[in-house]
Amino acid sequence: MKLNDPLSKYAPPGARVPDWQGKPITLVNLATHTSALPREQPGGAAHRPVFVWPTRQQRWNWLSTATLKTAPGSQAAYSNLAFDLLADALSTAAGKPYPQLFEEQITRPLGMKDTTFTPSPDQCQRLMIPEKGASPCNNTLAAIGSGGVYSTPGDMMRWMQQFLSSDFYTRSQQADRMQTLIYQRNQLTRVIGMDVPGRADALGLGWVYMKPKNGHPGLFRKPAAAAGLSPIWR
Repeated sequence: MKLNDPLSKYAPPGARVPDWQGKPITLVNLATHTSALPREQPGGAAHRPVFVWPTRQQRWNWLSTATLKTAPGSQAAYSNLAFDLLADALSTAAGKPYPQLFEEQITRPLGMKDTTFTPSPDQCQRLMIPEKGASPCNNTLAAIGSGGVYSTPGDMMRWMQQFLSSDFYTRSQQADRMQTLIYQRNQLTRVIGMDVPGRADALGLGWVYMKPKNGHPGLFRKPAAAAGLSPIWR
């Protein structure tokens, strides 16, 4: 599996992936928000719980009818749909369900025992309640790539520690590779929705990079926000 593989290589039988004048959507386009796909799949019931729609079959059915308005790799625009399709491609390449892959490659090696798409009754009892009221404690398997991961502050720190060095921990040997910058801003004709907490200077694999400025160090952050996983257990 390569970053420059076209998404169509991992599409379900009979599915169609749109292109732009012969230029395909690649896996690296999905991972850098440069796929030319919309933020969310159009349609769906109003006021539905988040992270429960569309299902894998629904998004591939929609994709088979979609058209692109720009060339993949020419603009950056935040897309949850792209990351769900990327998760589907990873699952196909691995020959196993994405939640199993997620556990084998991320949560189990890092000891993230409270990070899941399918919370247990005990975990649902510990779900953090926002000021506006409790949210449904649903399984979020429909949004396996773009979000819906239940977790705790402790588990999130375990995940972030691999990118940091200290007297007690050593930065992961894979960290530099995971934080590789793919697109500099000046390589893109437009950058849409990436500047909320500050100007996005470059895009990586799920990361936005902000250059050092006014005495502040360079910063890797989630696109369109300053932090990642949500919601959080209390």
